[in-house]
Formats: sequence, C-alpha cells, structure tokens
Amino acid sequence: MTDWFAQEWFASDLVDGVIAGATARIEANRRSPIGAKEIVAVHGPYGVGKTSTILRLSRTLYPHYVQGEEFPTWSPDVGIVHDLVPVMWVQLQAGSTLKTLYGSLLDFLRFPVHGTGNVLASRALSSLARFGVQVLILDDVHKLRESQQASRDIIDALHTINTSLGELGGTLCLVGSEMGQRALLNHPQIDSRLKTMHLPPFTVGQHTDKVLWQKFLRGVEDLCGPYLPGNEPGFLALELPAYIHARTQGFMQDVQQLLKDGMRVALAEPIPALSRAILDRILLSERAQRAHTLIRSQPRGRVRAERLAAS
Repeated sequence: MTDWFAQEWFASDLVDGVIAGATARIEANRRSPIGAKEIVAVHGPYGVGKTSTILRLSRTLYPHYVQGEEFPTWSPDVGIVHDLVPVMWVQLQAGSTLKTLYGSLLDFLRFPVHGTGNVLASRALSSLARFGVQVLILDDVHKLRESQQASRDIIDALHTINTSLGELGGTLCLVGSEMGQRALLNHPQIDSRLKTMHLPPFTVGQHTDKVLWQKFLRGVEDLCGPYLPGNEPGFLALELPAYIHARTQGFMQDVQQLLKDGMRVALAEPIPALSRAILDRILLSERAQRAHTLIRSQPRGRVRAERLAAS
C-alpha cells in the first residue's frame, strides 16, 4: 500500500495547465510546415516539480507515438528498419559544454560518445532522424556552461538541433530553473521561437489561490482517504490547508514528501489516520524548514494562516 502511494502522481491544475500548454505546442509543431519550430520551455523555482511534470508529459505522449508496440520500429525505406524513439529525455550535467550536450544525446541512444565536437554533432543530429525523434527534452538547461565562447557554441547547437527536429515535425523542449536569467536563452536565435511556461508553487494570497490549493488537497484526500478510516472527510482540504502550506510554502516537492511520508506513518497506526501530530514529525527540505521558521516568527504570517484555515 505504501509503495503504491509513494509512486502516485498528485494531480493539480498548475501541473495540468503546463502539460496541456506543452502538448498543444508540440501538436502545433507537428502540423506546421517543415523547418525550425517553436521551442517549448518549462521553468520555475527549485522544488516545484518541473522534472516530475515533464516526465508525466513524456508518459502521456509516448503511447500515442508507438501505438501499443512493445518494441516500436519504423521503416524509412524498403528493407530498412530502425528502432523508434519518439520521445527523448536527457538530463544535462553541471557545466555542460557543446561536446557534453551532443554526447548526452548519443549516450541516451547508446551510441559512442568519443570524437571531436563536429563528429559528435553530426552523429547526434543524424541519430534524431534515424530513430524518429519527435520530442527532445533537455532537462536542467540552467547547467549549460555560459562562458562567452561556450554560450555562442551552445546557442548555435540549440538552434541547429531545433532546426533538425523541425525537419522531422518534432519539438525541442527545455526545462530548468531561473531560465529568465540565462543569457543563452535570451539570444535572438532562441527567444524568437521560445514559448515559455512557468510552473510556480501554490500560493494562498488571493481567494482564487486558496480555492486552487484546497482543490488540490481534496484530490489527495480522494486518493488516500479510503485507506484512512480514522479521518473524517475534509481532513486535508478543510482542517489542514493552512498548516500544510506553512510547512511547504506550496512547493510540490515538499508537499509530496510531507503527505507521502505522513501517509506511511499513518498506515502503521492501529486505526490509520493522518493527523497534524504525525505531519509534525516529517522532516522536509532545508528550504522549507527555513521558510516555515520565518513564517512562524512573523505575526502577520500567523494571522494569514488563521484566516486561510477559517475560509
């Protein structure tokens, strides 16, 4: 039971909006004329669940491309058969250079990664066509090296990759934090085609924000409530919204850790019930703990939390 819940995806309007927007752009690119396409970018602060969101997007798209085949293939010509890899997800390493960028693409496809930058580039770009790539996701693009020469090389590389994908009807998707501060993403070659989607944490400043937050918690209740006979309906959405937000500040990474770890502890009780006392024992990230301490130290923050609880 705890393994199932730990793997469960917490649906939210914030995430669903990003996925719907990205899917629409990908479909528009597929239908548009051959050539460089719009680049999809998903960004937000650390800890809001960008990678989890983009993985869910990948899992949503993949079945439509492979049509149920366990080992999908495609044939570009008579007598030629290639594996079909419609969705690629590549996580970039810190200080990634031009060579490591192309090397990461080749490594995903299990190709050799030795050679000069030009050799790797040629091999990587031809592989996109060979394996029928339709969506290329580059995660953690904020890790790309940004020295003067490296930035120029990577800008040219991203532009070339986007053009190569565009010839296949495919889409380049960039994911990262603080992307608005990255010089290479503000270059005309990139931002002239960049469609940015922001994934924020949940906020509770306005009435509509509170409604969205409580709607999310109600969805989590629907998942775990049947296994918690000691809780009454509304134990998350009505009783604990202010507390959970104060502990996590609406950052999905901490929200999931708090609720999933709390659920694990609650299920070990004689009569399973998820309570504030249990949640108090769950250790969250340093970021969340610092912010929670600050909120508790400010009278205005305590008053705001009480108002949320009463709304």
